[in-house]
Amino acid sequence: MDPRISVGCSLNIRTDFRQIPMGEIDLQHEIQFDDDSGIVYRRRGQRCARRMYSARIDGCKTAMTVTLYQGPNAEQAWQKDISMHSWLRHPNFVQLYGVASTGPMYAAVFHDDLIPLEQFRDIHYLVPLFPGLLGTHIFPPVIVDTEVS
Repeated sequence: MDPRISVGCSLNIRTDFRQIPMGEIDLQHEIQFDDDSGIVYRRRGQRCARRMYSARIDGCKTAMTVTLYQGPNAEQAWQKDISMHSWLRHPNFVQLYGVASTGPMYAAVFHDDLIPLEQFRDIHYLVPLFPGLLGTHIFPPVIVDTEVS
């Protein structure tokens, strides 16, 4: 099987990931990633060309994250993101699971579900060290070598 996706698009992209029929993606709720703060939260209202959703995929037991691309330049943005995420394999980053496309709509499907910060904070509100641990995780401490030669 040729690992290139050609879905009637003007460009082909190379991928070793699943091609998922759009009908097997069950969008649960929309989520948003704030580019300025790096915080994930639920979105209400606004429309944009790239939207993120928590989703269920037929045949998968765990929730997934789906980025849906629609509108002007959606195909180019989708291809750019797929190209980047197809080689990015590390547990600290979302990992690409598969791709989908139909007509003018494109999707990138990622393993696991992003958790909004306020929901994560609500789960761990009883842990007294949580704010400090979260701050350390988001803004890791700078380690300075103080050894004198």
